[in-house]
Amino acid sequence: MKLTLQQLKVFATIARHGNLGGAAGELCLSKGAVSQSLQELERQLATPLFDRVHPRLQLNNEGRLLQPAAEKAAAYSRHLYDIAAATGAEVSKTAEAQFAELQKSFMGAVDAAVKNAPAGTENAVALVKSAVAAANNAYESVHKAAKQAAEVAESNFTAMTSTAVKAT
Repeated sequence: MKLTLQQLKVFATIARHGNLGGAAGELCLSKGAVSQSLQELERQLATPLFDRVHPRLQLNNEGRLLQPAAEKAAAYSRHLYDIAAATGAEVSKTAEAQFAELQKSFMGAVDAAVKNAPAGTENAVALVKSAVAAANNAYESVHKAAKQAAEVAESNFTAMTSTAVKAT
């Protein structure tokens, strides 16, 4: 038997809403996906977890036994995500600082080489400086776009998590 965190989240959300539609909306899944996940969980446990009183789903005794563990697992996964996000932000900040320092050192080396360059190499030196500036600009653009995408994804996840917590 292999229960997944997703199955436990689906179960806990259905238990809170009492129906598949509300759970599907909160989880941003289709009603069919929620139903399939619940069916698989019940199949793996070899027992129904809800009494089907159309259109409601009411926890039965087995479901009431599972609900606290499922809620704890969902809360634990949210907590782990928060830790991972904070760690990722710190690693990113450290990497950015190291990259900025490396970039500064490299530009210092280029400037020192320019000062010691033989006469008549001004065009080559200008070309090297231009290439370095273009590479830096490209890196900054890609880095900024990636950072914005990560922030949007994190804010969407945070909004979804807060919606789930409010529904609890």
